[in-house]
Amino acid sequence: LALHIADPAEEDFAFTEPGEFVDLETRQGLQLDPVVAMRSYRAAYAAHGRAVTEIFRGCGFAHLHLRTDASPLGALAAYLARRAGKA
Repeated sequence: LALHIADPAEEDFAFTEPGEFVDLETRQGLQLDPVVAMRSYRAAYAAHGRAVTEIFRGCGFAHLHLRTDASPLGALAAYLARRAGKA
């Protein structure tokens, strides 16, 4: 089972004020107007999520998406019930 844990800000991209967005891995900054970039960002994020899911499935893994603003217990319980054939 591969767990994908996402912060709501990363997923929803609901920013409204222009500013510098910094990549936490490379520390590279990008000046951006998020209102202008929102549609493209969300489309790219969704496409990336689909690609990751397909990669995991191709390797024989289930892929469970979780958000940091919600308890993981419900999603994990539902996954385990499906796996056990009870849902």
